[in-house]
Amino acid sequence: MAKHYHIFRDTTGRLQMTATRTGDPVVADFLDTDIREDRSHCDAVLDMIERCLAGGNAGQESSIGNLYRLTLDQDRARLENIHDALAPAAEIACSELLGLLREWRGHF
Repeated sequence: MAKHYHIFRDTTGRLQMTATRTGDPVVADFLDTDIREDRSHCDAVLDMIERCLAGGNAGQESSIGNLYRLTLDQDRARLENIHDALAPAAEIACSELLGLLREWRGHF
């Protein structure tokens, strides 16, 4: 499986994610700006995705963070900027977002 994102700490120690050529910068920005290193928030989003993948809460919407609304639909996640309707949105498989969040959480 190709690596679409890179998680690292910058020179100040801040956890960050960048998208590779095949990744989506909106997804990386979602983790950088909305999830950050907030354990409880990250865990709540992980739980929401796991429930959706298990067949519950399909179509659930949540204005989760500072910039993005996360909408889950069984196997797809959509990220939309809640402040700028013209900003690009992103779609990613729920399973891929779940994996990214677990990897991100592992760096706390």
